[in-house]
Amino acid sequence: MTIVLKYWQLVRIDSGGKSRVKEIQEAKDFFQRQFPDLNTSKASTDLDIQNRLIKLVRQEQSKEGLLAQICLRCWISNQIHQVCIYLEHQFGRRYGFTCHDLFPLVLDDTLETTKHIPLSLKILETFEREKVSLATLINRMVKQNQEIKAFLLDKGIYLASDWAILNDTKGSQLQRILGNFLQLDLREIEQAVLLLEAYHSVYLQDRLAARRKKETVWKCAPPSIEQLEKIAKLLSKEESRTIDTNKILIQLQRLAQSLREYRVHIRGGSTGFNESFEELGTNLRFQQQLLRESETEEEREQNEFLKHYRKEFLKCLDRAITQTIQSRLRSFSPPKTTQFVQGLELLYCEGETMGQIALKIGLNGQSQVTRLLKLENFRADIQHTLLLELSNCILETVKNYLDPDQLLQQEQKIIVAMNEEITDLIKESADQTSTKKACRTYSLLAEKICQYLQQLRSHVHD
Repeated sequence: MTIVLKYWQLVRIDSGGKSRVKEIQEAKDFFQRQFPDLNTSKASTDLDIQNRLIKLVRQEQSKEGLLAQICLRCWISNQIHQVCIYLEHQFGRRYGFTCHDLFPLVLDDTLETTKHIPLSLKILETFEREKVSLATLINRMVKQNQEIKAFLLDKGIYLASDWAILNDTKGSQLQRILGNFLQLDLREIEQAVLLLEAYHSVYLQDRLAARRKKETVWKCAPPSIEQLEKIAKLLSKEESRTIDTNKILIQLQRLAQSLREYRVHIRGGSTGFNESFEELGTNLRFQQQLLRESETEEEREQNEFLKHYRKEFLKCLDRAITQTIQSRLRSFSPPKTTQFVQGLELLYCEGETMGQIALKIGLNGQSQVTRLLKLENFRADIQHTLLLELSNCILETVKNYLDPDQLLQQEQKIIVAMNEEITDLIKESADQTSTKKACRTYSLLAEKICQYLQQLRSHVHD
């Protein structure tokens, strides 16, 4: 009976912020009526039980459907509880937190009728049993929850495997990151880009080929021995020497770790030692990332300015997205307002194609979705607004670091540099929405758009 108890025991947060288990008697009675043989014969699997409950849930607003939903919400609350414990087990000791810090962020279901939509209901609304198991969806949605991600990021944790990070990093991005963020020399950057391109030509191509054959493609696993040998062969041709596959694996992990550091940094999280989510315990970083023992006054000022710039960049990006979306919403009539918001959510947050979006928001084909979203204009408006916001803020700050004569000389260079970074940001987002990636594509702009849409939805429900 240990497993089935979860279908009528809700894990919730009490007034003191502690997790508590509450037995729902009505759900227990209903469940035992639906599955009377569980005590006397071979117990059904969770999958069997959930399939039956889901069928009942979809019977509109029947009494049985509502009780079946409560049973599922109880089970989901138990699973959410376990994911939080797992995250503590993986990261808690090293990064200084416990599962009790995470519970209040995601255990928000009270089974009461309120304007707030708890995570358990969002999971049920998203669930499509033909595509993924309920347990897998819960695991994914807890880890992708914005509050969980923000909490972990603040601790310096970015939840993505090394291989997912490498998959959605382009050579041009890598070149910019290693030059600006890690300040590697040209030769080191060239070697890293060659490594990434060789990895893409083998690992990514294999995943894309599997997708074309309609084979099941799971989460990004470490490259196989055969894949590492192919990568080594490609690099050996470039460098005219034999390269050991073990060294290739280590270099790839070091590269991914550096990119992980960058992603934490660009989101304003705490940087330092950051572990791979998939390969816990791998502490490999580029030697060039080691902090120098002493800094000059000029270096300290530069680092202070860059830290301030990054924070302001993120704030200005949030404001640019808010202004652009609000401007669009004001130009639409009510039906189009809803379709526009849903279209952006499906595109940027769910990775749906234009054709799939059309079906879900009630439009006739992808051409109508294209006309509704006008993505090129949408991104251009964000880019223009972001540059204006950032220029005003940063040029004011620069006065603290440059005298008037230097400011006049550097002002245009600063604006050009900011415009280049913003252009790269917009281009990354455009690439994401125009192609289908083997793994979930990283885009800071997409993530920020999703955060704003989530806030917008919360305000509507409130």
